[in-house]
Amino acid sequence: MNEVRQLREQMNISQAKLAKMLGVNTRTVQNYEALDEVPHKVVMLVRSAISSSSTPITQAPPPAPVPPNYTHISQITDERIRDLEYRVTYLEGQISILLRKEYPEKYDAGGARREDNELSVDGYAI
Repeated sequence: MNEVRQLREQMNISQAKLAKMLGVNTRTVQNYEALDEVPHKVVMLVRSAISSSSTPITQAPPPAPVPPNYTHISQITDERIRDLEYRVTYLEGQISILLRKEYPEKYDAGGARREDNELSVDGYAI
């Protein structure tokens, strides 16, 4: 069992009451209780809040960890989207060149794919 939940249940405190004691939203307590391993700093803050009065402590626990290399959709700029579109187009061109070299019989002299030949990779038509 999660240490935050264990402490809360030992003291017979609801999630809402613990959240109020910590000065955070109830959802934050729920999120910490859902973690397999709670950061030590959070456990210490919960112990401090439970052992002291029911007034909120001054330092709230840090937010739940965010996966590395995570970018929220609102942070993606138009310039970044254009850059990614350019990279995809470039890679599509490189793939096309490689396919023409690998399967020359599937393409005509102008580099267009012949209609009578279906080209597939790993069972997927391309």
